[in-house]
Amino acid sequence: TALAPLILIPLLLVVFSGELKDRLALNLTALDTVHVVYTGQPFLAEHSAWLGESRACAAHWMAAQQAKAQGKLEERDQAFQQAVACEPLYVVFLHHMYPDDLSIAQIALIYQPASAESWFWAGDLNPDKKIEYYQQGLKIDPKDGRRWIVLGNLLDGSDPQVALHAFLQGCHNGDPGFNGCGRAGSIAERLGLYDDAIYYYRL
Repeated sequence: TALAPLILIPLLLVVFSGELKDRLALNLTALDTVHVVYTGQPFLAEHSAWLGESRACAAHWMAAQQAKAQGKLEERDQAFQQAVACEPLYVVFLHHMYPDDLSIAQIALIYQPASAESWFWAGDLNPDKKIEYYQQGLKIDPKDGRRWIVLGNLLDGSDPQVALHAFLQGCHNGDPGFNGCGRAGSIAERLGLYDDAIYYYRL
Protein backbone atom coordinates (compact mmCIF):
# COMPACT_ATOMS: atom_id res chain seq x y z
CA THR A 1 0.00 0.00 0.00
CA ALA A 2 2.81 2.37 0.85
CA LEU A 3 4.28 1.82 -2.61
CA ALA A 4 1.02 2.70 -4.42
CA PRO A 5 1.84 6.43 -4.86
CA LEU A 6 5.27 5.56 -6.23
CA ILE A 7 3.62 3.29 -8.80
CA LEU A 8 0.74 5.62 -9.69
CA ILE A 9 2.77 8.81 -10.13
CA PRO A 10 4.91 7.47 -13.02
CA LEU A 11 1.78 6.06 -14.64
CA LEU A 12 0.00 9.39 -14.39
CA LEU A 13 3.04 11.16 -15.82
CA VAL A 14 3.00 8.78 -18.77
CA VAL A 15 -0.72 9.34 -19.35
CA PHE A 16 -0.56 13.12 -19.03
CA SER A 17 2.98 13.69 -20.22
CA GLY A 18 1.91 15.34 -23.47
CA GLU A 19 -0.44 17.78 -21.75
CA LEU A 20 2.00 18.54 -18.93
CA LYS A 21 4.84 19.07 -21.36
CA ASP A 22 2.70 21.45 -23.39
CA ARG A 23 1.72 23.45 -20.30
CA LEU A 24 5.30 23.57 -19.09
CA ALA A 25 6.48 24.75 -22.50
CA LEU A 26 3.84 27.49 -22.53
CA ASN A 27 4.69 28.66 -19.00
CA LEU A 28 8.40 28.79 -19.78
CA THR A 29 7.62 30.66 -22.98
CA ALA A 30 5.61 33.22 -20.99
CA LEU A 31 8.51 33.78 -18.57
CA ASP A 32 10.92 34.09 -21.45
CA THR A 33 8.66 36.53 -23.29
CA VAL A 34 8.50 38.89 -20.31
CA HIS A 35 12.29 38.81 -20.07
CA VAL A 36 12.79 39.45 -23.79
CA VAL A 37 10.27 42.31 -23.88
CA TYR A 38 12.01 44.11 -20.99
CA THR A 39 15.64 43.29 -21.79
CA GLY A 40 15.73 42.38 -25.49
CA GLN A 41 17.50 39.14 -24.63
CA PRO A 42 16.07 35.64 -24.09
CA PHE A 43 16.08 34.34 -20.54
CA LEU A 44 16.30 30.73 -21.65
CA ALA A 45 18.89 29.69 -24.20
CA GLU A 46 16.45 27.13 -25.56
CA HIS A 47 13.47 29.50 -25.72
CA SER A 48 12.91 28.84 -29.42
CA ALA A 49 12.70 25.13 -28.75
CA TRP A 50 10.10 25.70 -26.03
CA LEU A 51 8.03 27.80 -28.42
CA GLY A 52 8.15 24.97 -30.90
CA GLU A 53 7.14 22.43 -28.27
CA SER A 54 3.96 24.28 -27.31
CA ARG A 55 0.93 23.75 -29.53
CA ALA A 56 -1.08 26.51 -27.83
CA CYS A 57 -2.19 29.54 -29.83
CA ALA A 58 -0.68 31.75 -27.13
CA ALA A 59 2.78 30.41 -27.94
CA HIS A 60 2.61 32.00 -31.40
CA TRP A 61 1.47 35.28 -29.86
CA MET A 62 4.39 35.25 -27.42
CA ALA A 63 6.82 34.34 -30.18
CA ALA A 64 5.65 37.47 -32.01
CA GLN A 65 6.23 39.61 -28.92
CA GLN A 66 9.73 38.21 -28.57
CA ALA A 67 10.53 38.86 -32.23
CA LYS A 68 9.14 42.39 -31.97
CA ALA A 69 11.26 43.15 -28.90
CA GLN A 70 14.36 41.98 -30.78
CA GLY A 71 13.54 43.97 -33.92
CA LYS A 72 12.92 40.85 -36.02
CA LEU A 73 9.90 42.14 -37.93
CA GLU A 74 9.72 39.32 -40.46
CA GLU A 75 9.67 36.72 -37.67
CA ARG A 76 7.14 38.85 -35.81
CA ASP A 77 4.76 38.88 -38.76
CA GLN A 78 5.14 35.13 -39.32
CA ALA A 79 4.28 34.49 -35.67
CA PHE A 80 1.33 36.89 -35.82
CA GLN A 81 0.14 35.02 -38.90
CA GLN A 82 0.21 31.74 -36.96
CA ALA A 83 -1.51 33.28 -33.95
CA VAL A 84 -4.30 34.85 -36.02
CA ALA A 85 -4.85 31.65 -38.00
CA CYS A 86 -5.10 29.78 -34.70
CA GLU A 87 -7.40 32.17 -32.77
CA PRO A 88 -9.61 34.94 -34.27
CA LEU A 89 -9.60 36.92 -31.02
CA TYR A 90 -6.02 37.97 -31.81
CA VAL A 91 -7.38 40.08 -34.69
CA VAL A 92 -8.97 42.39 -32.11
CA PHE A 93 -5.74 42.58 -30.11
CA LEU A 94 -3.68 43.34 -33.21
CA HIS A 95 -6.12 46.00 -34.41
CA HIS A 96 -5.72 47.86 -31.12
CA MET A 97 -1.93 47.44 -31.13
CA TYR A 98 -1.28 48.25 -34.81
CA PRO A 99 -4.28 50.28 -36.07
CA ASP A 100 -2.27 51.90 -38.88
CA ASP A 101 -0.21 48.89 -40.03
CA LEU A 102 -1.61 47.79 -43.40
CA SER A 103 0.62 44.72 -43.67
CA ILE A 104 -0.63 43.28 -40.38
CA ALA A 105 -4.22 44.20 -41.27
CA GLN A 106 -3.81 42.21 -44.47
CA ILE A 107 -2.53 39.23 -42.49
CA ALA A 108 -5.69 39.40 -40.38
CA LEU A 109 -7.93 39.59 -43.45
CA ILE A 110 -6.19 36.70 -45.23
CA TYR A 111 -6.15 34.35 -42.25
CA GLN A 112 -9.44 35.37 -40.59
CA PRO A 113 -11.84 36.43 -43.37
CA ALA A 114 -14.74 35.31 -41.16
CA SER A 115 -13.80 37.96 -38.58
CA ALA A 116 -15.77 41.21 -38.91
CA GLU A 117 -12.89 43.02 -37.21
CA SER A 118 -10.57 42.03 -40.06
CA TRP A 119 -12.84 43.74 -42.60
CA PHE A 120 -13.33 46.89 -40.51
CA TRP A 121 -9.58 47.20 -39.91
CA ALA A 122 -8.75 46.69 -43.59
CA GLY A 123 -11.49 49.16 -44.51
CA ASP A 124 -10.05 51.84 -42.24
CA LEU A 125 -6.75 51.54 -44.09
CA ASN A 126 -8.23 51.31 -47.64
CA PRO A 127 -10.27 54.48 -48.22
CA ASP A 128 -11.27 53.42 -51.75
CA LYS A 129 -12.72 50.14 -50.44
CA LYS A 130 -13.92 51.28 -47.03
CA ILE A 131 -17.64 51.14 -47.88
CA GLU A 132 -17.30 47.68 -49.46
CA TYR A 133 -15.23 46.34 -46.56
CA TYR A 134 -17.56 47.79 -43.92
CA GLN A 135 -20.56 46.26 -45.66
CA GLN A 136 -18.79 42.89 -45.65
CA GLY A 137 -17.91 43.24 -41.97
CA LEU A 138 -21.49 44.15 -41.08
CA LYS A 139 -22.78 41.05 -42.87
CA ILE A 140 -20.69 39.08 -40.40
CA ASP A 141 -21.53 41.21 -37.34
CA PRO A 142 -24.81 43.07 -37.96
CA LYS A 143 -25.09 44.01 -34.27
CA ASP A 144 -22.15 46.45 -34.39
CA GLY A 145 -24.02 49.74 -34.02
CA ARG A 146 -20.89 51.88 -34.08
CA ARG A 147 -19.78 50.50 -37.44
CA TRP A 148 -23.28 51.00 -38.89
CA ILE A 149 -23.01 54.68 -38.02
CA VAL A 150 -19.58 54.89 -39.66
CA LEU A 151 -21.06 53.31 -42.78
CA GLY A 152 -23.97 55.75 -42.71
CA ASN A 153 -21.58 58.69 -42.59
CA LEU A 154 -19.68 57.27 -45.57
CA LEU A 155 -22.86 56.89 -47.63
CA ASP A 156 -24.71 60.04 -46.62
CA GLY A 157 -23.37 62.22 -49.43
CA SER A 158 -23.83 59.68 -52.24
CA ASP A 159 -26.75 57.43 -51.33
CA PRO A 160 -29.03 58.89 -48.65
CA GLN A 161 -31.52 56.01 -48.78
CA VAL A 162 -28.84 53.42 -48.01
CA ALA A 163 -27.32 55.80 -45.45
CA LEU A 164 -30.74 56.06 -43.78
CA HIS A 165 -30.86 52.26 -43.53
CA ALA A 166 -27.36 52.19 -42.02
CA PHE A 167 -28.21 54.85 -39.44
CA LEU A 168 -31.39 52.98 -38.50
CA GLN A 169 -29.33 49.82 -37.99
CA GLY A 170 -27.08 51.84 -35.70
CA CYS A 171 -30.17 53.23 -33.98
CA HIS A 172 -31.50 49.74 -33.24
CA ASN A 173 -28.14 48.25 -32.22
CA GLY A 174 -27.07 50.23 -29.20
CA ASP A 175 -26.89 53.64 -30.93
CA PRO A 176 -23.47 54.75 -29.60
CA GLY A 177 -23.64 58.43 -28.68
CA PHE A 178 -27.32 58.54 -29.73
CA ASN A 179 -26.18 59.40 -33.25
CA GLY A 180 -27.93 56.73 -35.31
CA CYS A 181 -31.53 57.69 -34.52
CA GLY A 182 -30.78 61.41 -34.86
CA ARG A 183 -28.96 61.03 -38.17
CA ALA A 184 -31.76 58.82 -39.50
CA GLY A 185 -34.20 61.56 -38.53
CA SER A 186 -32.20 64.26 -40.25
CA ILE A 187 -31.96 62.27 -43.51
CA ALA A 188 -35.68 61.47 -43.44
CA GLU A 189 -36.41 65.15 -42.89
CA ARG A 190 -34.15 66.07 -45.80
CA LEU A 191 -35.99 63.57 -48.01
CA GLY A 192 -39.35 65.05 -47.03
CA LEU A 193 -40.36 62.04 -44.94
CA TYR A 194 -41.51 64.16 -42.03
CA ASP A 195 -43.61 61.59 -40.17
CA ASP A 196 -40.70 59.14 -40.33
CA ALA A 197 -38.31 61.86 -39.22
CA ILE A 198 -40.43 62.63 -36.15
CA TYR A 199 -40.56 58.92 -35.29
CA TYR A 200 -36.78 58.52 -35.62
CA TYR A 201 -36.11 61.65 -33.58
CA ARG A 202 -38.37 60.31 -30.84
CA LEU A 203 -36.35 57.08 -30.76
